[in-house]
Amino acid sequence: MKKTITLLLMLFGSSLLPSNVSAQMFVLAEDHVLLPFDVSKWETLDSTLLTVRYNRVMNYPDKELVREEMFDLQIGSHWTKFSSYNIENMDEGWVNPKLRKVPVRVFYSGESIFTDLKSGVVTVVNREFLSENTENNAFLYREPVIRHQWQLTNEKDTILGQQCQKAITTFGGRTWEAWFDSEIPIQAAPWKLQGLPGLILKFGDSEGIYTFTAIQISDEVQPIKKYAWRYKEISKKKFLDYMNLIYRKPSTLMSGGQPLKQMTENGVVTADFPLSYHPYEINY
Repeated sequence: MKKTITLLLMLFGSSLLPSNVSAQMFVLAEDHVLLPFDVSKWETLDSTLLTVRYNRVMNYPDKELVREEMFDLQIGSHWTKFSSYNIENMDEGWVNPKLRKVPVRVFYSGESIFTDLKSGVVTVVNREFLSENTENNAFLYREPVIRHQWQLTNEKDTILGQQCQKAITTFGGRTWEAWFDSEIPIQAAPWKLQGLPGLILKFGDSEGIYTFTAIQISDEVQPIKKYAWRYKEISKKKFLDYMNLIYRKPSTLMSGGQPLKQMTENGVVTADFPLSYHPYEINY
C-alpha cells in the first residue's frame, strides 16, 4: 500500500493527501487509481500473425474532456488479445524504466480481452481497484463469443489505404458501428465485435463516446502473453455490478463505513458522489 500512496504523491502532489488518509482510503484527482502490475512472468498463449494498433478517442458526454489511448489487437492462430498498449507499456516501464514509451498515468484501461478461437470462449481480465493488494490481483470472467447480427450498409471509408465497408449492430445496450476490410478475411475482431467477414479497422458507438481507428498493422511475430497474476474469477454480472458501484456509490466499497475522499475545486468531498462513468456495456 505504501507504493500506492507514493505513486499518488508523485502524480498529484502531497497537498492532495489529507493527514487522515487510511490504508483503504484514496484521494482521486479525477479517476480511480490504476497502478502498474508485475509483468515479469507470463504464460505464452500463442504467437501473433498480425497485430493491429488502434487509437481510441474518448469524448466524455458529461464534461469537456477528450482522451486518447492506443490499443493492440494481437491475432494468433488460436488466440487473440485486445488490450491497452499504453498500460502494458506502463507495466513494462515500471519493471524496467528504459522500456517506457508512454507516461505513467492512472487512467489507462485495465481491461484485456482474450478470445479462444477454437473453443469460442472469451476471457476478460481487469485489474482490481481499491485493494491493498492491487498489484497482485485481477478479476477474471468468461463468456461465449457472440456472433453479432450485423446490418451491412453501402457506406465506405478508407483506413490505412484499405477500402472498408460500414456495418451496424447492437450489443450491451449500445449501437456499434464498424468499418471492416473484406480483403483481409480474418474472423478475429477487436474487443467483442465478432461476426464480420473481414478485419475491423474502425469502430465505435453511435453516440460518439468511443471511436477506435486503426493506425498500424504489423506482421512482426510476438508472444500473446497472459500474465502470472493472482486471478479472482467471478461472474460477468458481479464484475460489472462492482464497477458500477465504484463509480456510482464509491464509499459503499470502503471498509469500516469510511467514505471515499475526492479532491474537488471546493475541497475534499467525503460523501457518496457519482463519478463520470461510460462503460462499453450498459445492459448485461
